[in-house]
Amino acid sequence: MTESVQPRPDQPQTKTPGPGEKEIDLLRLLLVVWRSRYIVAAMTVLGIFVGTFLAASRTPIYQADALIQLEQRSGMMAMPESMQDLMGSNPRTATEIELLRSRAVIGRVVAELDLDVRVDPAKAPVIGEILSRYALPIPETVLLQEYTRLGDRLVLDSLQVPPDWIGQPIALTVTETGFTVVLPDGSTRDGRVRQAILDEATGFALTIGEITAAPGRRYTLRQIPQSAAISSVQKALSIFERGQISSILDVRVVGPDPSANVRILDALLAAYVGQNINRSAAEAESSLAFIRSQIPQAQADLRAAEEALNSYRQSQASVDLGLETETLLSQITAVETELDRLRREEDEFRERFTPTHPTYRRLLDERALLEERLADLRNSAGSLPETQQVILNLSRDVAVREQIYTQLRPGSPNRYQVPIVFNNPAVAKAREAESIAERKLAELKDRGGP
Repeated sequence: MTESVQPRPDQPQTKTPGPGEKEIDLLRLLLVVWRSRYIVAAMTVLGIFVGTFLAASRTPIYQADALIQLEQRSGMMAMPESMQDLMGSNPRTATEIELLRSRAVIGRVVAELDLDVRVDPAKAPVIGEILSRYALPIPETVLLQEYTRLGDRLVLDSLQVPPDWIGQPIALTVTETGFTVVLPDGSTRDGRVRQAILDEATGFALTIGEITAAPGRRYTLRQIPQSAAISSVQKALSIFERGQISSILDVRVVGPDPSANVRILDALLAAYVGQNINRSAAEAESSLAFIRSQIPQAQADLRAAEEALNSYRQSQASVDLGLETETLLSQITAVETELDRLRREEDEFRERFTPTHPTYRRLLDERALLEERLADLRNSAGSLPETQQVILNLSRDVAVREQIYTQLRPGSPNRYQVPIVFNNPAVAKAREAESIAERKLAELKDRGGP
């Protein structure tokens, strides 16, 4: 008889390994690690050394940043908030970002800072970055003499090369008395600090402002094409809007030289602000020229209206206006004056906007409302006696013409407000910086840079 024993529910069950299963013996694993402790320690030290070496060999990248607040321009109509939420960004913000990244703005930065000229020190293989950043106790041997060390410095004041040499390297070696350069045509020139090297035959010119390096150090000088310099700045530049529809731009420049990053960022912001000032000055000049051109015609219209009113009064022997007529006259005059202002704005907008532009549409809607109001007032004036109607119309013409001429006349406190920014010292300074940058750009193009 066979009797089966069932385990109780509260009794712990042990699982025996199957035919293909093995138990993990932690003690045996620890013994294996202990026997290989020297190999593990060596690999750990090697990993730390390799990680430290790679970290020290990598060129550090620094960042310079700045904020730009975009202000709403006068006369410009913002989009409704509901449409801005749907779009997710401010159209003007995207425009200003593209202006900051444009070749016109960055080209001035390249010309101002001479970013098309490069000075690259010779670095030792593998450990070159470490030698240039850390004061290691490595002796100056013949093999390491030409490679840069911590504290070495060479300041290039000016470099001019013929078009055929753009992009080609010029080898410079520091000597006891100054330096020696090997030109792309194979010729050699000796020079001293702060003394220009001129070669009229080839159009080569070089001036070194400062050398703080041991004799034997080698540098590579190169003038790159203007397009390559602009592309390099564009790659180092990042611009984005902080938040959503905040009108605040975050501008960042990254690179291995923190001082160069700051200089590039400062020059970029100065070029951008200068461009905006010049654009505002041009718009103000155009508006002022338009107003000045209207003054003679406004004066002639005023005189003609006054003569017509005086002639009619003399012919009809009527001088005074009734209270109702004077009220209508003042209302009609105010509406027509506002309509005349809108017509003048429309003349300016017609040159800057299309009829479907929101700003243009707003002006047209406002003009339509005033024209409807003027039509109602004229219908009310139609019930007046004929003589009063004629005097009303003539007096209205005189009042409107007088207001227009008064507003346009120089020195009037009610004159149309035009920002005369082109007489501002900031504008003069911006234009002077722009002219200097344009001259440098012209020099780059004359030397053959694309």
